[in-house]
Amino acid sequence: MPRRISLPLTQAKYTSHLKKHIRPAFGRLHIADIDTQRIKDWLTAKDEAGLSWSTRSDLRNLMRCIFREAIAWGLWQGENPAKGAKPGRRKIVRKKRKFSVQETRTFLLALRADVRLIVMVALFCTLRISEVLGLQWKHIDFAKGQIIIAQRYWRGDLDVTKNVGS
Repeated sequence: MPRRISLPLTQAKYTSHLKKHIRPAFGRLHIADIDTQRIKDWLTAKDEAGLSWSTRSDLRNLMRCIFREAIAWGLWQGENPAKGAKPGRRKIVRKKRKFSVQETRTFLLALRADVRLIVMVALFCTLRISEVLGLQWKHIDFAKGQIIIAQRYWRGDLDVTKNVGS
C-alpha cells in the first residue's frame, strides 16, 4: 500500500516558525554572521521566553535544514552551525500521576462504548494507539487468548509496527 503523508499541517507549522521566529532573528543577517553560538543563544532565549522543548527542537531542525540547503547550493562551507546547537532540556509541564482504580473506572464509563473499547485495549494490553487502530479480526486468536500485533495504522497509513520488538 502506498504511503500517504499529511503535509499541509507540517508545512503550516514550519511556515509559521519561519515567519514568527527565524526571520525576525536572522532575516537581516548575512549567512556568514550566523554561527553555532548565535543559534545556541537564540534557542536559550526561546527557552527563557517559555517556548516548549518541541518548538525549540523544531526551530533547531529548521535551522539545520536551512544550512543543509545552503551547503548544497554552495552558499556555506564547513560544518552546519545548527548541528551543535541543542534545544535545551525538556521540562515537566504537568505533574505526572497514575489514575486510581476508581478514577480509571470513572474515566472509562464516561467514554462512548466504541471509544471505551479502544482505550481499554490500549490500556490493558499496553499498546500504542496506532497498534490498536491497526488491529483486525485476523490478529485475534481466541483459542490461545492472544492478540497479535502485526501492523499499525497512523494518519491513513497501514504499515508494519514501529519496530520489530513491538
